[in-house]
Amino acid sequence: MKRETFVEKILELLQFEAEVTVDLFKSFFMSKSEARRDYRRFLSQGPRQFKTDWADIYRKHRQFYNTLNYLQHEGLVVKKEKGKSSFWNITKRGIERLRYIRDRSQNNFSKFSVSLDPPTGSGLIIVAFDIPEKERRARDWVRACLREMEFKLLQKSVWVSRGNAIDEDFIHAIRERKLLPHVHIFSVNKRGTIHEI
Repeated sequence: MKRETFVEKILELLQFEAEVTVDLFKSFFMSKSEARRDYRRFLSQGPRQFKTDWADIYRKHRQFYNTLNYLQHEGLVVKKEKGKSSFWNITKRGIERLRYIRDRSQNNFSKFSVSLDPPTGSGLIIVAFDIPEKERRARDWVRACLREMEFKLLQKSVWVSRGNAIDEDFIHAIRERKLLPHVHIFSVNKRGTIHEI
């Protein structure tokens, strides 16, 4: 059994014993009829539970510090000591990541949501899209993704790059944004008249 699970079980046991003790102690100050009713309730429902769950508080406390340690390991926060106390500060990298997360959650078509690798392999990949002009943010986002993957503009809304395997995250991203019917991807083995790529 893991140490954390063992501590949680101990806390659960201690809390149960404390709840039983409090219930029994209350019964000393009740009349006989009240004590009998309370005893029957105790047998059917168990002791009255505390408003706080000791094991759950410990679990949340541990999760909080595990998260802080992970963020520190990723270079997103830093722990500083001041006398006997310590406090946490967000780093420059952490601010950038926070900005990225906020921007992406507020705007699916933000430039911050673009992080893709160039195609791999031989041959050519052609991407064409026919997103309506009124959806300019979506069009700009697709262009930003293609630039990120080092595609070159061949002609209006038609982009080309060397390779035969496109980043799967791009497929997932356009599917999530409901753009899949508007974006067409072709893999070509022979270049034909395309020589500049």
